[in-house]
Amino acid sequence: MKKITVNTLDELDELAAKLAPLLEPTHTFLLNGNLGSGKSEFVSRVAAHAGVKNEITSPTFCFINEYEANNFMLYHFDVYRLNSEDELSEIGFDECGYNPSDGVSFIEWADLFSDSMPTDAVRLEFSGQGSEPREIMVDACGPQSQALVEKWLA
Repeated sequence: MKKITVNTLDELDELAAKLAPLLEPTHTFLLNGNLGSGKSEFVSRVAAHAGVKNEITSPTFCFINEYEANNFMLYHFDVYRLNSEDELSEIGFDECGYNPSDGVSFIEWADLFSDSMPTDAVRLEFSGQGSEPREIMVDACGPQSQALVEKWLA
């Protein structure tokens, strides 16, 4: 596990810019942290660096947003408002959230459904709010994710 301190939005953008060119279909990111800790902002910046041209918005009320990146689909989930595993399936998680063959998934509030999450994924735990610096704990679970994190944070 590695701790990253991000003091500014520019630093968050640099972190996202380093990650974006490494992304490949089946990569999955499990994002957790308090409201306002930077989860959606991070996804937005990664998506922009991955070639997404659309405005990136939080999927809080629609549960999933899909974007075309340069070489893959980017799936952005927010499962905070879901109440059951059945609802998770109903929003298309089984097809797009679980190591999708055509894309990369970012799943906010993944710990709410930890038993349904992929086992090979990069876990990102965000802390901090407002103008405070953010801390991001990065944990790679599985061989594919470990290789990705080693390249990303080298």
